[in-house]
Amino acid sequence: MKHTGRLEDSLSSLERLQSRPDCRAQGGCVTRTSLAKVKPLAALNRSEEAVAAYEGARDSGAKVSNSTLIAAGGAYISLREPLKAAEVYQQVVDRHQAGKAAVSRDHLYEAEKGLFWAYLESEQSGLAREQARNNYVKRTLTPPESGSGLEAPDWMKTDAYATIGLSETFTGNPE
Repeated sequence: MKHTGRLEDSLSSLERLQSRPDCRAQGGCVTRTSLAKVKPLAALNRSEEAVAAYEGARDSGAKVSNSTLIAAGGAYISLREPLKAAEVYQQVVDRHQAGKAAVSRDHLYEAEKGLFWAYLESEQSGLAREQARNNYVKRTLTPPESGSGLEAPDWMKTDAYATIGLSETFTGNPE
């Protein structure tokens, strides 16, 4: 309950800031506070509001952080919009692959796992299986270059193995 209370307090503070005349006079202030609301709204399962805040900020041309994209992807999944979720998660993966923006191991892990679930929810079992085997699981279980500091922790490895099992179960392709 304490966690929920803090999230609600944060949202109230952001809403008060957005309602101030000096913030409303600056379009960027409203956009930044909208982006700041996405993660707490998603964490509180207020998915419609989280998606609305994300889409509003995105449509205004704001640069969206990886963690906000991941929260928006989860909100889309909650709203049963897996294709939109896949688009959002793919942005994080694309940033990593392009090397244009720093993407942490944890963000990449969450985005690739989110892609697996988005594909599964949209009944694209082939893409889900490919995502699980070739990207998310492979990257999680493949040892990184020596000294890179990117070795996946044990919980990620355990989760990756579980995802292999889920992929084979849900996509009808046990190996």
